Amino acid sequence: MIRIRQTSTALDIVHHRIRTRFPIRNGRLLPMEITCTRSRRVLGRSLYFLLWSTPDKKQRVKSARNFTIHRDHPGQVRLDINVSLQKKLQAQLRLVFTDDPNELLALTISAQPDPGWQDPFAFRILGLVPGEPTSQVRLCGGLFSGWTIGKQTMLMYSQQPLGERQMAITIDPDDVKLGRGEFSKTDPVQCAPLAIGYPPALTRAWTHRWDDLDINGAIALAVSDTPIGDPKHHVTARALDNESRCIKPGRYGLQRYLDDYLTFLKHPEMFIEIGDGCGLYHRGFYNCTTRGTFASPNSEDNKKQYAGALMYRHPAIDKRRKKPEDYPHMQVFGEYSNMAEPLCDMVWGGAHNLQTALFLFKNKALIPQANKIVQATIRYRNERGEGFQIDDGPTRGAWWNAYQPWRQDFSSRYYEPTVGMPDQGLFNYYLCEMYQRGDVSDPHIVDSVRRNCEQFLRPHLERAGGQVFHVYDTTGNVGYTREKRIYPTPSPCGTLLASLGLLCGYRLTGHKSWRDMALRMAKSVVENYIQKYQWGYLEYDTMGADTMGMGRMLLALCELYREQPVSWLRDAAHVTLHHLYAHQHHRDLDFTRYMNNEQAWGGTPYNYGGFIHGYTYNSPQGLGALTFRSDLSEGLLAAVNTFNDPTAYESLVKYLNCLTWHQVVRQDIPFGYGSTSEHLNLKADYVQDTFQVSNAMPFGIEDILNQFAITSCNQPIGAISLHQGKLCVRFDVPTKTTLQFTVNIPAGYDFTVVCKGKQRVILTGRMIQIPSYGGEPIEVRTQ
Repeated sequence: MIRIRQTSTALDIVHHRIRTRFPIRNGRLLPMEITCTRSRRVLGRSLYFLLWSTPDKKQRVKSARNFTIHRDHPGQVRLDINVSLQKKLQAQLRLVFTDDPNELLALTISAQPDPGWQDPFAFRILGLVPGEPTSQVRLCGGLFSGWTIGKQTMLMYSQQPLGERQMAITIDPDDVKLGRGEFSKTDPVQCAPLAIGYPPALTRAWTHRWDDLDINGAIALAVSDTPIGDPKHHVTARALDNESRCIKPGRYGLQRYLDDYLTFLKHPEMFIEIGDGCGLYHRGFYNCTTRGTFASPNSEDNKKQYAGALMYRHPAIDKRRKKPEDYPHMQVFGEYSNMAEPLCDMVWGGAHNLQTALFLFKNKALIPQANKIVQATIRYRNERGEGFQIDDGPTRGAWWNAYQPWRQDFSSRYYEPTVGMPDQGLFNYYLCEMYQRGDVSDPHIVDSVRRNCEQFLRPHLERAGGQVFHVYDTTGNVGYTREKRIYPTPSPCGTLLASLGLLCGYRLTGHKSWRDMALRMAKSVVENYIQKYQWGYLEYDTMGADTMGMGRMLLALCELYREQPVSWLRDAAHVTLHHLYAHQHHRDLDFTRYMNNEQAWGGTPYNYGGFIHGYTYNSPQGLGALTFRSDLSEGLLAAVNTFNDPTAYESLVKYLNCLTWHQVVRQDIPFGYGSTSEHLNLKADYVQDTFQVSNAMPFGIEDILNQFAITSCNQPIGAISLHQGKLCVRFDVPTKTTLQFTVNIPAGYDFTVVCKGKQRVILTGRMIQIPSYGGEPIEVRTQ
């Protein structure tokens, strides 16, 4: 039953557990406030009806004179609100309330900018913010977003964009206005307004009016009793999305992507020889391209040149080297600016040397570099006799994560004297993989991993009662974030990856107590965090949350499950997989009219298959950006190989295909050809102008290319198996299907299609014909 009460001061509409109130002042309707009738908590309030934005100013419409209530159908109430901003924009908001408890509050919008308006513009509707302090926040432009207050969650679902004139959820971190100021600037759950906006999902973006078409959008609002981190909300979001669960093809094939990436790794500027048969890749290159700004893509006036010099990320510039002649091993081009020392990350940063080495052992031309990286890890000593593994003190046995070759200093990935717990597990994991696979037979690997487990991991875990902090300093105390904040609580990510390190120690030495400790630690993380849909600090900050650590945690859960296939590990891996999957773009928003970012180096702002990086208001990890880093593909590949999970396979191939749209193909860029940028930013005035080794790391591509596998499909995959030279796939919808396969189809492979319980085994060969089923044939083509 829907109840409506209108007075001279407010319009109240109550349906199910939600009361939507619109204050009335002088006969004008004010923006809404949403309250849970059960808890009486204010779950959300709107800052405006309409926000109009140009590059130099913003204007808000906070009241509406024209509004009408309709009861067109039994059990349904429609509220129509008309708002206007002078002669610039006319907008119609329609809210539909129903008495069906399964129905959501639907909001549709139609807007007509003035045909005579010629300057850049953008607009947003609602600007919804929390009404009270939150415990969890999810800010994901274009997907679904919301927050949890107490035991209730406020959700905003974006409907499927239908084209270039369709709005989508937009988050604007520059427009944080929370009324009574319940949130401080350092609060990790501070929130930014959720709006439905145009241009879709972008902030600091404006567009020109090219024609007289209306601009339309639709969202659905809902309240749930489970936290915003519950992956079931993504299931609801997908049910509202008309896009089928297909896998779109890449810009070009995966083999081409792999070849280009190897070209990047072979660049003479990438690898640094550090002596004694040892060498490392540095992070990569910064500020090497031209970029376009927020104006029209064809506006040459809005393109500007970056500094034009090779740059490395470092907080302090080396003042002793002031001239390009001091860098004879580097090319300097364009306008000169100061340079800083390169940094060589080992497992979690810009270079991922050990992960890169694991990849390089599959490529004969680059095996020498892989061996030099491994030797640097376990044998290299600088002039002071120091190596990657600490010899003395409270952190003895721990791995440093980074090296500065000019200074010969070891440090964290942020040049600090701290060691990260996730790094310990990843060091041990990569070394164990290389040793057990037979890539390296050096017994120093076993000795090094044993030292790490005996001297560092086990004592720290016993002292902390099974849960460890993310980072420790060299005195053995809890370390600090890159924002110089002490970690306040134990780290689920650090603990889970530390357990992976102990598991690898068991695999190399047979110490069962290390395996048992690893499983106890993992169970603690699952029970205290994952089962509550919390993943904690995911990288090296406490101010926000991001998806990178989630990929690593998925890897650890899969490895632990392979060791002990129990239900609690399987369930934790699946929940983590689907939470990660919920941050992936499963549709392509049309960004080409509004930003030039990747056109600067020959790419295109294609977002289908990319993952949101940071998803809390003040996360330093790429808030408002889609990320391209190997953490994602590594975790997804582990889930595919461990569970044959069709969701993991779909997500992995979507992501790898997305990478091909963003790989640098401009050969006039001195250093970047074959890499990708770190981000596709949804902040349209910012370009993440970096070429780093880990950003383009094609983990999973060789695994797919070496099998008879599907690389694109225009129908949902119900189930898939890639094991033992046989591809089995099930389609849930019996309809005409186009499949794209890897380039080489090895002889002797079988391809099985299963639909509605009926199997059809297809003979192998270059030309594959799939018999019709369900009345329609399946069309198949190879790349």
